[in-house]
Amino acid sequence: MPKTLTKLQEQIIAKVLTIGATEFVWLRDGEVNSLNSLKAKNLIDQHAYGSIQQRHLTDAIKRAFWQENPQTFMMPNFHGAGWLIFDGKRYICKVYNEADAKRVVAGLAELRIAEIDAGKKAA
Repeated sequence: MPKTLTKLQEQIIAKVLTIGATEFVWLRDGEVNSLNSLKAKNLIDQHAYGSIQQRHLTDAIKRAFWQENPQTFMMPNFHGAGWLIFDGKRYICKVYNEADAKRVVAGLAELRIAEIDAGKKAA
């Protein structure tokens, strides 16, 4: 099944999910074309122009972002160094080294399994 978002669009949305409510992710050149494509599909609020805030993300784009990515994953930091780590529909941290980011994702996945196993034993 094809993904709703391109890799660039996923990176933009991931970055927006990591910022505060009053901060912006500024776009330039072809990135604005990606934004306009999302607006045409009603996935981004029509009031977003050359920048995006959390308030511009629709429920539909959040749903697509979380459903089309694994439970625990890393995403390159849009317009910045490092990798953004997500787990359980939450932003966890930014890691600057790709190998370290992979270790964090693997560790979080193992922790999730251990927590599930502990829950089964307790029940």
